[in-house]
Amino acid sequence: MTSVAVILKDDYDMPSSSGRPALQWYEKLHFKITLCQLTLLIAMVAITIAVLLKVERALIIEKEQALAVQLGNRVVSNLGEPIAAMEALALAISDLCEAMPADRKALMDVLPHLLDDESENTIIAGGGYWPEPYAFDERVERHSFFWGRENDGTLKFYDDYNDPDGPGYHNEEWYVPARYYSTATPFWSKSYMDPYSFEPMVTCTYPVYRNDRFSGVTTLDIRLSGLHHILKNAARVTGGYIYALDRNNKFLSFPRPDMVKTYQQDDSGKTAEEFINADDLARNFPVFTSIADTLNQLNDDLIERDDDTESIDKLATTIDEDSYQINHKEAQLIAAIIDDQATDSTSQSYEKIRLVLDDDCVLNEPVLVSIFLMPSTYWKVVVVTPLSKVYKSADAITKQVIAYIVALETISLLVMFIVLRRLVIRPLRRISADLTASSKSNQSMCNQLDDRARNELGQLCYELNCRTGQLESVNREVETAKSELEHKVAERTCQIEEVLLETAAAKDAAELANQAKSEFLANMSHELRTPLHHILSYARFGYRRIEDTPREKLHSYFQKIETSGDTLLRLLNDLLDLAKLEAGKTTFTFADSDLRSLIESVVDEFRLAADEEKISLVTCYSRSEIHTSLDQQRMKQVFRNLLSNALKFSPYNGRISIDVDAGKDNITVRISDEGIGIPPGELDFVFDKFAQSAMTKTGAGGTGLGLSICREIVSAHGAIIWAENNPSGGATFIIEFQTANA
Repeated sequence: MTSVAVILKDDYDMPSSSGRPALQWYEKLHFKITLCQLTLLIAMVAITIAVLLKVERALIIEKEQALAVQLGNRVVSNLGEPIAAMEALALAISDLCEAMPADRKALMDVLPHLLDDESENTIIAGGGYWPEPYAFDERVERHSFFWGRENDGTLKFYDDYNDPDGPGYHNEEWYVPARYYSTATPFWSKSYMDPYSFEPMVTCTYPVYRNDRFSGVTTLDIRLSGLHHILKNAARVTGGYIYALDRNNKFLSFPRPDMVKTYQQDDSGKTAEEFINADDLARNFPVFTSIADTLNQLNDDLIERDDDTESIDKLATTIDEDSYQINHKEAQLIAAIIDDQATDSTSQSYEKIRLVLDDDCVLNEPVLVSIFLMPSTYWKVVVVTPLSKVYKSADAITKQVIAYIVALETISLLVMFIVLRRLVIRPLRRISADLTASSKSNQSMCNQLDDRARNELGQLCYELNCRTGQLESVNREVETAKSELEHKVAERTCQIEEVLLETAAAKDAAELANQAKSEFLANMSHELRTPLHHILSYARFGYRRIEDTPREKLHSYFQKIETSGDTLLRLLNDLLDLAKLEAGKTTFTFADSDLRSLIESVVDEFRLAADEEKISLVTCYSRSEIHTSLDQQRMKQVFRNLLSNALKFSPYNGRISIDVDAGKDNITVRISDEGIGIPPGELDFVFDKFAQSAMTKTGAGGTGLGLSICREIVSAHGAIIWAENNPSGGATFIIEFQTANA
C-alpha cells in the first residue's frame, strides 16, 4: 500500500487546463483502477474459498466414499474365493453321488477322502450324502452318509441322523429348499454356532438327481474361521469397522461380539453362545434401527421383485410345510432366492445401499454405511466409515489448496497492477499533459500533439493531425469529380456492350449446361441400371429356383448380388461426395501435416494388394519431412483414388512410383504407373464426371467419378492436378501445391 500511496501522490499535482479545477486523488483513474483491483482480489479470494469448500470438499468426500465401496467389493471378492472353492467341492461330491451306483461300501470308501482335503480341512467341519427316503435302499427310509470333524482334526462317521425316531434329516432347513434347485446351483443354509469353537457355521447344499429325479443332497458344513479377523484387518484403512450377516440378517461377525451374542448355560454348566439378528441389536441400540430396517428392506425387495408373486407364495408355503425349522417368512425369502438364482439376476458382490447416519452404536459419531450383497450366499457385508476421518482428510486438503490458490491470485493481481501501471496509467498521464499544454497554447493542435503513443489517445492525436490533410484531399476530390463522371459515362457504355456479350455467352452456357445435364442423366441411368439389373436378375432367379438350385449356386448368386450392391453403394457415395464438393458444402479441416507420413500411410494400405500382383510401390522424397497445411482425410482420399487407379491398370510385375519434390515455390507429387496410359485426346477431359478412357471401357474402369472428386478436393487446397502420358508407357498424375498454401 505504500507504493500505491506514492503513485497517487505523484498523480495528485497533474496540471489541468484553465477554467477546470485539478482532479482530486479519489477522482483519478489510477486510484479507481487500484480500488477495483483490490475489490476483485477480495472477491476472488472469497469465491475461491467458497467454491473449494463446497466443490472440492464434496469431491474428496465422494472419493473417500468410492474407496469405501472399493474396499467392500474387495472384501466380498476375498470372501467369495473360499466360498467358491467350497461350492466346487460340494458340487463335485454331488456329481460323484449321481454317477456312482447305490453301493454303501463304495461311498464309505470314497466320500471321506473328498471331505478330508488337506487344503480345506481347517474350515470343513463335516459333510456327506443324504438320500431321499427309500431312494438309496427301497427297504430303508433314512440312509445318510455323514462325517463330522473331531477336535483332533480327524473325520468320524455319524449314524445319528438315521435314527427312525428322530425328526428326519429330510425335514431340515438345509435339506428341504434343495428339492427346488437345479443340479448346478448351491443352497446356503442360515448360520448357526459351532458348539465347540463358538464360531459361526453354514452348510452348503447341492441337490442330487438320478435319471432327472431328485434323489437327495450333498452337504459341506463350513466353519467361518477367522472371519472376524479378516474383516477387522480389512477395515484398518478406513478407521471404521466391517461386519457380516447371513441371509436372515443374523450376525456372522461384529467388532464388539458382546453386543451381538447371547450366552446360555445348560444343566451341565456348559455355556452356549449364539449370534443375534439385526432387529435384536436395534432393540438394544435404537441408533442401529436405520441399518436394521435397510437390511430387512433388502430382503423384502428381493421377495417383491418378482412379478409372479403367486408362484413365490406357493413355493414358500410348500417349503414351510416340509420343514419344521423354517417359518413362512423365511420360506418366502428362500423361495425368492431360488427364483432369483434361477433367473441369474444377482450381481457379483456390488454395493446395494449407502447410508449416512448421525450416530453409530460402536463409534458414537456420524458414519457412512455401505451395504454389499454377496452372490450365492446372499450374505450382507457392511462397511462403516467414520465421517470424521473423511471430513478431516477433506479439510486438510482443502485448506492447503486454498492457501496455494489465494497466494497465486494475490501474486497474479500484483503483477497485473504493475503491468497495468506501466502500459496504461503512465501513457495516459503523459497524453493528458500534452493535451492540457496544447489547449493552453495558440498553435494548431495538429502541430503540437505527440501522436507517437501506441494507444487509443495516440490514435486520436494522429486523427486530429490528419484533419487538415483530409480537408485538402476533399478539395482535390471535388476537382477530379468532373473527370471521374466523364470516365464513368464511358465505362457505362462499355458495360452495356459487355452485358450484350455476356447475354450471348450465357445463352451458350445454358445450352452447354442442358447438354451436360442430358449426358449426366444418361450416364447415371446406365451406371445405376446395370448393378440394379444384376441384383434383380440374380434375386429373381434364386427366388424362383430356390428349391432345386444347389447351395453353391445360390451362394454364387448372393455374392453377385452383394458385389452389385457394393458397386451401387460406391457410386452413390461418390455422387454425394462430388455433389457436396461442387456445392461448397464439404467441411475441410486444415492442419499442418507431414506429407511424407501421409503418403506412406496410404501406400501401406495398398502394399498387400500390390504384392499379390508383383507390383513394386516405390516412393522418393526430396526431404525427410515435407510439411504443408491440408485436410489429412480428404488428401488420403485423393491418394487412395490415384493409387487404386494405378494398381488397376498396372501390368503384372509392374512398377508404381510416387515422387515428392519440395521446391522453394511449390510441392509437386507425381504418381506414375506402367499401365496402358491415356489416349492423348482424352487428357483434357479425364477429370470430368463419368469420363472413362476408351481403353478402359471394357471393364477395368470405375464409375468415372473418382478423378472428378480428386480434382474438387485438390482445388479446395489451392492446388492443381493434371495427367500426362509417360514416354515409355503408362500415365503420371501430378499434384502441385503452392508454397503459400504449404
